[in-house]
Amino acid sequence: MPEDLRAQFIDNSTAAAHDYRPPTPPDGLSAATTGLCERVTADTFATGFVNAMQTALVACAVVLVAAALCCFLFSPHKKQHKKPHKKPHKKPTAMPTPGQPAETTPHD
Repeated sequence: MPEDLRAQFIDNSTAAAHDYRPPTPPDGLSAATTGLCERVTADTFATGFVNAMQTALVACAVVLVAAALCCFLFSPHKKQHKKPHKKPHKKPTAMPTPGQPAETTPHD
């Protein structure tokens, strides 16, 4: 970047960042300088945008991990020291005679 355009580049980049777009090159530059300025501004904007997004991604990941740890640490845990009590299986009370339909009981 030519020395005389650096201050203007910084000012234009700062102003354009509020609109989430790369700054436009100043008027009255030669074609080579305009191309250089466009390339530098696009690279600068892309680098700044990617760095900001990486920071946001890391911050979200940290919050997510902290929330998961809080859920794990502060959730009520049911400790079962005894085996769960099972209901005894009900035996049929009478055997059906041959040819008589069997009565069924509802299942638990």
